[in-house]
Order: sequence, then C-alpha cells, then structure tokens
Amino acid sequence: MIGFFKRVLSPTFLLSLGMVIGLCVLYLAGPSFLEVMELKALDLRFLARGPEKPGPEVVIAVIDEKSVDEIGRWPWPRSRIAEMVRRVSADGAKSMAFDIGFFEPDQNSNLELIDRLKDEILRIGVDQPELAQTLARERERSDNDLILAKAIRESATPVVLGYFFHTLEDETVAHLKPEEIQAKINRIADRRAHYTATRFASAGLSPDDLPFPQAFMPETNIPALMDVGSASGYFNMFPDPDGTVRWVPMTVRCRDQFYLPLSIQGLRLALGPLEKVSTVLTVSELGVEQIKVGPHNLPTDESGRLLVNYRGPAQTFPHYSIADILAGRLPQGTFKDKIVLVGATAVGIYDLRVTPFDSVFPGIEIHANVIDNALRNDFLTRPGWTALLDLAAIILIGIVIGLALPRLSALTGPLMGL
Repeated sequence: MIGFFKRVLSPTFLLSLGMVIGLCVLYLAGPSFLEVMELKALDLRFLARGPEKPGPEVVIAVIDEKSVDEIGRWPWPRSRIAEMVRRVSADGAKSMAFDIGFFEPDQNSNLELIDRLKDEILRIGVDQPELAQTLARERERSDNDLILAKAIRESATPVVLGYFFHTLEDETVAHLKPEEIQAKINRIADRRAHYTATRFASAGLSPDDLPFPQAFMPETNIPALMDVGSASGYFNMFPDPDGTVRWVPMTVRCRDQFYLPLSIQGLRLALGPLEKVSTVLTVSELGVEQIKVGPHNLPTDESGRLLVNYRGPAQTFPHYSIADILAGRLPQGTFKDKIVLVGATAVGIYDLRVTPFDSVFPGIEIHANVIDNALRNDFLTRPGWTALLDLAAIILIGIVIGLALPRLSALTGPLMGL
C-alpha cells in the first residue's frame, strides 16, 4: 500500500495535480485572454466545418458597384428607392427590410427652387390662386420623401425600416434638447418596434435588474417614412473583444421598453400581418429565459444575444443589384415569397464587419444569417452545464496524464501530453 501511494504521489503527479487546480481556478476566474482563445477556437471550428447552403427564403437587394456606376453615387434620390420598392412588391416578396436609414430629409434642388419661387411671389405681392396651386402640386411631385412614403404605404409587401441606437450620452447627441430626444423615442414607442409582450418570471422584477444592452436614444427615420412603415428594427451590432461579430442582440432596452432587431422584424412580417405574429420576451432574475417570434424559439444567452450560425463567407446568400431591379433585367418571380433585405455592398459605403469566415463582410448579410438560422431552427447553443463538462475534462485529463507520464518513455510521454 505504501508503495502504491509513493507511485501515485510522485513528483510528476503532484505537479499535474497542482496544474489541474491552477487551471480550474483560472477557468472559473475567466480572464479575457481565455475568452479570446475560446472565440478563436470557435472561428476555427467554423472554418473546419466549411460553408453550408442556406435556405431559399432570404435574398439581398444590394447597392453595389454596378448600381453606383449606373445610377450615380450614393445617396440616390429617394424616388429611386421608391421605384425599387414598387418593383419588389409587384414581384410578390413576403417582406422587405432596409439596412439603411433615412435619417434626414432628401436633398432636393427642385424643392429648393420651388420654395424660392414661392417666397419671391409672396414678396412681390402676386395673388394668383392658380399659380399657388400649381407650385403646391409641383412641390408634391418633386418631394422624393413623399414619393418614397407613398410607395411604402401602397406596397403589398410589408416594409421594415432600419434605425440605430445611440448607446451613450456623448458629444454626438449633446446638442439635442430633452424634448427632441423624447420625440425620437416616441417615434418607436409603439407595437411596430418593440415586443408585443414582455413577461417577467418573478414578481417585482425591475428592468434595471436585467443584463440587457441599454441604449440612450434611437436615431430614427424621418416622420414621413416612420408613419407609413409596417415596422421598425434596429441594426446595431456589438462585436466581441477581438472585433469579430459572433453574437447579435435580439433585444435592446431603451428606457423601460424592449426593442426588436431588423432581422427579426423582417422574419416577423414574412410570417403574417403584424397584429397576428406575436413576439414574446420572457425574463427572470438570471436574464432572458425565452424569446419567441411566432412559432420560432430563439436560444439566447442571459443578455438576449444570439450566437450566429454563419452559413459561409460574403455572398453566401443571393445578391441582386438594385441597378438590375430598376432596369427590369431580372426574371419575373425572382422575389416571389422571399424575405428581401436591402443594403449596401459597394466599397466605401457599406457596413464592414469581421466574421469567423471573412474579415470583410457586409453587415446586411449578418441579418440574413440570423433569419436563416430561425427559419431552419439551426442554432448554435452553449448550455450552462457545459461549464461543468469543461471542468470535468480539465480534472480528468490532468489526473490521467499525471498518473501515466511516470510510466511512459521519453518519446511516448510528450506525445500523450500533446
């Protein structure tokens, strides 16, 4: 028996035991460098798996180099966007979501000329009702914001307008008065932007107790468009410490309300009318318990973040140039029963992101991946019990190596350790 303990409690085993204890403490402490190593290991698993073919439901209408060459530099007159909305709607798309914002009125020289003429007529005292009516009519015809609003309002395809949240009260919003900030919040404070129901699993639970991303205020689209859009969704992304986007927040809190992202709003409207497709957020003291969009359950972490199961590098989803859409060069039925995401991929104007597959990845395609994950019910999940599995693996492997190394040769020992 004494000989057995001498062999077991050898210096090699005691060294291994000490390393196991140290690794367990390090694992539980969770230093940032270990988190980065785990994230990079996840990226390697994506690359080892390789690209997967997504479903046919999601396509992307892109402002690409071809569109810029044919139509002109971005931003375009919004009458062009209105024509695209009409064509995609006429082709039978299920829903349309814009990963671009219309935050300021359209710059329009025709409107400026009409307004100058109107002011000059008033100044010289010309009182001609017919002339005034003509100027008002021409102004309406030239107002590209109203043209786009009319196209969205009359579209048979429901349209989701994208916006973003300011997460900090910094110099970018310091010039705004409190009433201006409140007016922006009021524009999204209805059923078209937030969850239809938020359920608290515990009585007395306050939103302040929950670990959600919090926002100071939204940067919303102009009122003329907000009033006619079927829904609104934010397109904020929060990269990991190494700059890679692996998680997408499925909810952001602003004041005491919880809001939906662009991707889920596009999915929601594709499933049916807004009032018939519920979005339910269930939370407890630990954070998010469940997010449900119609029949789809989204597995998130306690902060409401979804780990994106990327299908592949850029252009894994079908891209259609807006130049081809406007010129009528696409076959009829291209967008029938599709969820159409609208965004930019032209160099210099699009939202560049880093993903496990690509260091130059258009942000619009991240939304496409989220929607496809939900439609396929094909998610990446990391249950809480996996931490126990990790610790068990550390302990078991460490002890086995500590016991085995003294009995192995100088050649086989390092190989087993490796």
